[in-house]
Amino acid sequence: MSFIDIKKFLLGFFGVIFTSAFVNIPPVSAQSAFDMAIEKGGGIQKGRVSYLSFSSKFNPSLDAAVRRQFKSLISNTYISNKTYSYVEVDINNDGRKDAFVQINNSLGSGSGGNHTWVFQSKENSYELVNIFYHQVALVILPNNISGWQNILRVPGKIFTPNNPNMFYSQCSYIPSKQWEGDRDFSSPNNYRNCQKVQLNSVVSGMVVNTSTFGRNYPAFDLAYK
Repeated sequence: MSFIDIKKFLLGFFGVIFTSAFVNIPPVSAQSAFDMAIEKGGGIQKGRVSYLSFSSKFNPSLDAAVRRQFKSLISNTYISNKTYSYVEVDINNDGRKDAFVQINNSLGSGSGGNHTWVFQSKENSYELVNIFYHQVALVILPNNISGWQNILRVPGKIFTPNNPNMFYSQCSYIPSKQWEGDRDFSSPNNYRNCQKVQLNSVVSGMVVNTSTFGRNYPAFDLAYK
C-alpha cells in the first residue's frame, strides 16, 4: 500500500468516526469489517472464510464468569455502558462451545485497538484462558496445536502502518500458568506463541469481528447486582 493510499484510508476512517457522532450510520457487519481490513491493510489474501454471529441467548454460566473477571469494572459507578457481547465456538475440539467476549465500553475498545476475552467452556462453568489485543477481528484458523485452534490477529498495519510491532500474527495455544496484566486485564497468556504471518499468505477460517465502530450486536447487562 502506498503512502497516498494509506493517507486516503486513514482520512476516510477517522471521517467515519467523527461523522458517526452526529448521524446514524449503518452497522458494520463482520464480513464488511474483515473484508475492508484485508483490502486496505494489504499483505495477506482472503481464502475460504465464514463469519461468526454474536449470540442473542443469555448464558448464566458465562455471565457468572464474566462478572468474576470484571468485578472492579462492575462496581465502578463512573463507567457507563456496562454490557458485553459474545460469540460461541469450540476452539479446543472437546465438543463444548467456548466464548469470545467483548466488553462494550472504553475498556473493551479504544483508538488503539480492541480487547477480546476468551473463556474456555467447562462442564458447568467457564475459565478465562486468554486476552487478545487486536484491531478489527480475529480469525480462528483450521490448523491447531495440542488440540487448540490457531488464531490470527487482524489486521495490525491497517491503523498503524509504520509501527513495526503491529502486524498480522498467528498465535498458537501453549498451556501455561503465566499470567499477564492486572485486575480486569489479567489473563493467563496461553496464546503466547505468536508468529508474524508471511506476506501474500492466504487466510481461511472463522472470523470473529469485535471491532466496535458502527456495530450493532446483541448485548447483555453487566450492571452491579
